Amino acid sequence: MSVAVYPSDLESDVVLRDGFTMHLRPVREDDAQRVLSLFGELSERSLYYRFLGVPHLGLEQARKIVTVDFEE
Repeated sequence: MSVAVYPSDLESDVVLRDGFTMHLRPVREDDAQRVLSLFGELSERSLYYRFLGVPHLGLEQARKIVTVDFEE
């Protein structure tokens, strides 16, 4: 499987209702550690409701989540 080039044209800045600006972009492979950190901050109850169970996410699973084939 070949992965297409990262679509930087999909990145954008969005102004929120409270006036703050948020930068949105597609996921990248270097986001794996951030995904692990996010899951680590969620409660077991939240993980259960989101995934119908409590996933035991390791670095390899996080890498699978952030590896995207940007080909349309």
